[in-house]
Amino acid sequence: MKYIKFWQIDAASPKVPRVEISDDEYKTLSLARKKLVQILDMEILYDQIVEACVETKSAMYEMSLRNVSDSRIGDSIKGHNIRSKLNRLYFNVLNLSKLYLDKHFFESGQKPCDCDKQKKQSLKTQKSFVKAITGDDSLHSEVVVHRQAIYDANPDYRLGCALRNYVQHNTLPVETYTAGFKRHPDNQLQSSVFHIPLDKEKLAKRINKTLLSEYGKTIDLHSVVDGYVKAISEMHMLNRKLTEAASFESKCVIDGKVKEIIDEYAASVLGIEVIRKIGNSQSGFDLTTSWFDVVEHLQQKNRKTLDFRRFSHHPYRD
Repeated sequence: MKYIKFWQIDAASPKVPRVEISDDEYKTLSLARKKLVQILDMEILYDQIVEACVETKSAMYEMSLRNVSDSRIGDSIKGHNIRSKLNRLYFNVLNLSKLYLDKHFFESGQKPCDCDKQKKQSLKTQKSFVKAITGDDSLHSEVVVHRQAIYDANPDYRLGCALRNYVQHNTLPVETYTAGFKRHPDNQLQSSVFHIPLDKEKLAKRINKTLLSEYGKTIDLHSVVDGYVKAISEMHMLNRKLTEAASFESKCVIDGKVKEIIDEYAASVLGIEVIRKIGNSQSGFDLTTSWFDVVEHLQQKNRKTLDFRRFSHHPYRD
């Protein structure tokens, strides 16, 4: 048995009407809500990646400032604390990105988001966030083509995927860091230097040497993660674009049913729920979309492709 129940509070005493619905209507409402929840989850996850990146970069800028204010040199405890904090932050970014990419696209028979091994398989074995929301193979194909284009053009994305797999089974990404000062020959201004070099020889034991050869003698983890996150951001912008119509349609399905109930039973309707009862057990969900405001907020907040390397930061006015 499927029905919709709600509180009607404009009467002399509150009533709880129950309106039976068909199996098809229950499936339609349930599927619409499921899609909206999936979209919300993906927006929250992407926002977590953005926030984790901001926290990581903020910590690095703080350490650059402390490089100026703290004159201790060769302090092993200070070095340990810096590496420990950076590892926690970068590990968080890499793990969140793994979760996002696993949901973005994966192929049956492979480890989810095995993005350092691009293999062509049939559409039947491929899954993606876009396909889950739209059910459209042609839109899914756009995701596949876009993902391959990023893989081909962005070495930071390829190395970022490799690093993500590397830290899962080997060690944390930050083993050392470089801190110091750079003098400018034409004036007395100095730059505080703080960056995280990766050990290419150690990485070569587990990461494709051809990929590592695309970089110079030193690989800067900070820069690699910037390019890696930019790639994820580009994927997310495409996901939004391709699911926009399905998102709008799903929201209209639920809002339309709510309006139908309010029009029939007056505006004093509260707590609308869809219930499925089987024997003595029942399950259900709220028939509202007010919570979907969070999606609209996050889409506005993170409305552009995130490319940190397009910007430099100068705290003093020239």
